[in-house]
Amino acid sequence: MGSILVDNSELVQFEVGDPEDGRWVKLKQRLSLRDWDTIARLAAMDETVGTYCATLMVAIVEWNILGPDGEVLPLTLDNIGRVDPEEGVDIFVKISHLNPAKKALASMKKSMQS
Repeated sequence: MGSILVDNSELVQFEVGDPEDGRWVKLKQRLSLRDWDTIARLAAMDETVGTYCATLMVAIVEWNILGPDGEVLPLTLDNIGRVDPEEGVDIFVKISHLNPAKKALASMKKSMQS
């Protein structure tokens, strides 16, 4: 019998942008209920943080995105907010494919707010 618990140690590496650039993010294979709760809280805590940024912040465990000084940028909400929108949406879509329950959770949240 399978477990209903999510193993957040399982990661998926996803190439970002032009493959020749070698940029990648490591994503949680599956988001837990606590992860979804954290996304909702992050998005609600600050009106400058939306669902996209909050989702990326929770789902991305590691990345090799470089700053202007050539060093890997720390994984922060501020740095995630600076990601190119096209690449950010690509990452978000990958997260959505890994976590198909997101639509169900969004519907559930809307119905609870009504």
